[in-house]
Amino acid sequence: MFSFLTSSVSCARVKSYPLEKCQTGRMTYYDYTSSNMGTCGYGALTGKTGPGYVYGIAPNEAYFSNSFSCGECYEVVGSKGAVRVMVVDKCPSKSNNCRGDMVHFDMTIPAFEKIEDKNLGRANMTYRKVSCDIDGNIKLTIADKSNLDWISFILFNHVVGVKSVYIKVSGSWKSLKRTEYNAWAYSGHFSLPLPIRVTSIHGNTVESSINQLSGIVDLGKQFTIPSEKKLNNQCCSPALPGNVIMKNGEILNGYEASGWGMTFQYNQAVKSLSSSKSVKGSFTDVWGGVSIYNSKNLDPSQISGLSFEIKTSINCKDCLGIASTDVSKQKLISATAGEWKKITISDLSSLGINGPFNTLQFQAQGSIFEFYIDDFKFLSSSSNAPGYCAENTYIPNNQETLPKNVTNNGLEEKLPTQSNSSNSNNTKIIGIAVASGVGLLAIVVAAFFIIKKRKNNSKDEESFYVSF
Repeated sequence: MFSFLTSSVSCARVKSYPLEKCQTGRMTYYDYTSSNMGTCGYGALTGKTGPGYVYGIAPNEAYFSNSFSCGECYEVVGSKGAVRVMVVDKCPSKSNNCRGDMVHFDMTIPAFEKIEDKNLGRANMTYRKVSCDIDGNIKLTIADKSNLDWISFILFNHVVGVKSVYIKVSGSWKSLKRTEYNAWAYSGHFSLPLPIRVTSIHGNTVESSINQLSGIVDLGKQFTIPSEKKLNNQCCSPALPGNVIMKNGEILNGYEASGWGMTFQYNQAVKSLSSSKSVKGSFTDVWGGVSIYNSKNLDPSQISGLSFEIKTSINCKDCLGIASTDVSKQKLISATAGEWKKITISDLSSLGINGPFNTLQFQAQGSIFEFYIDDFKFLSSSSNAPGYCAENTYIPNNQETLPKNVTNNGLEEKLPTQSNSSNSNNTKIIGIAVASGVGLLAIVVAAFFIIKKRKNNSKDEESFYVSF
């Protein structure tokens, strides 16, 4: 077992830099507790070995990559803003939310609540890897029972991810293997001081030495980030709240379907143009149809169109209509029997969409037939979407010590105008500025946080159904 202390961390932060371009994925939330320490072994998030945040994530197993991502930081964007988070845990593939290869972040409750409506349970996200805004040097915590014949430790407080670790034994550098629970271990006799070499994911190397067999060791140095790895700080736009409606035989992102004169069958082993499975629809009435809807409205200004793949059982011209709620304004589509076809609709007004909406309807046009559908999604228009950066919305930190109106580069910043009722109820800020003296201006800013303890109410997964 590893020993952890739970004293407060320093409130000083360093600047965080974007390291990747914005990408899209999916997020849920869970109740992280320090009792299980998380798969990365950091313990309490604001403890001695934690990130100093209450904002952590557990990526899906494929993205977690056997603890390789432990300690890396990401900026995650939702409909209410952005938050910076650190990888502290793993979301197992046996979970319905985290199965498969799609990038999925199971977020700590405070992180999810900052950027999205908790009642959704699951939502789309935009994310990018960033350097961590932590202070101080790389450190390691040594496992209990380590001795001169066996040592195991966990590295923490590194601004970017760790690629490799070597120790020097009897004049020879030996590579250590990282375990799935983020520990680096060596079995064999060695002596102190023990030279150590730690290399970042960008190839930057820090060399130091271990002079003890218990507790926490400060390596005295920190990774530097190559200038070419620092991308411009253009903020990421939120992902559409459900841009993917159906994919690989499933209905996703909170969408539900209700039909008349037809049936829907999911997870059909019929390959589409892009997936191994698809959804089957069977009309039993010549004017049967299905309504697909979401509890959250979509903003058409952020959508450039929609697309889907379809295969019908009959040759038909204008045999299927698609519209929003006004079926008198349908876009008619044609298809060839037994052949997959990709349909793209760029003009949403042709579907009767001229403002916020949450419903699409398919309806037969006088014929009874079957069809398969897949890769049904809205196309994002990022040029019209707002952009959020963590510096301009919510600053990850030890909220009991770091002022809310001080950015991670230490400069005073105007508080964001965007807020939500739960946040304003939980946080009170007092700012005081004093100016005195001739020719000398001194500005002192103090801010204090009162964070209400939130009631635990985690949702592990969202249920989706179709009713007829």
